[in-house]
Amino acid sequence: TLSEAYSALGYANIYAWDWSDAARHFEQAIHFNSNSADAHTRYAQYLGVTGRLDEAIAENNRALELDPLSLGTNTTAGSLLLFARRYDQSIEQCLKTLELEPNYVMARWRLGMAYMGKRRFDEAIAEFQKAVDLSERSPATTAVLGHAYAVSGRMDHALQILGELEEMSKL
Repeated sequence: TLSEAYSALGYANIYAWDWSDAARHFEQAIHFNSNSADAHTRYAQYLGVTGRLDEAIAENNRALELDPLSLGTNTTAGSLLLFARRYDQSIEQCLKTLELEPNYVMARWRLGMAYMGKRRFDEAIAEFQKAVDLSERSPATTAVLGHAYAVSGRMDHALQILGELEEMSKL
């Protein structure tokens, strides 16, 4: 009867691409504790990856009502809005998240992606650079910075990043 256990099972089933079990576990998690922000957030993520974005946004909004200070739930809100191509709302949500914690890498990353959606490349690159610095140059954040350089036409910078990634892959 532990909501958290069912939520964890549902989340694991997302990565196993077992959609029916994921849905069933999330429904059980919420049944056992309808006030679990974590269960609502994870269920929202499931709804998002299965293409039910309006439902996902509504579900995550419920999680935000329950836990408005959660960095993960706030970032999920920005992500879902990004995936729905509601870039202005995603930017607004990511900025709210960064008011809570300016050094939260995932919020910087999502903010950069939202700026990319708006073709605001300079702002995207600035956010990705912050994410790279905060993540101590993790390959994932470094790669997205390289992508931003490439699509903005700054091939010299993109190739420099590619060289860094190649060096990282040798370690």
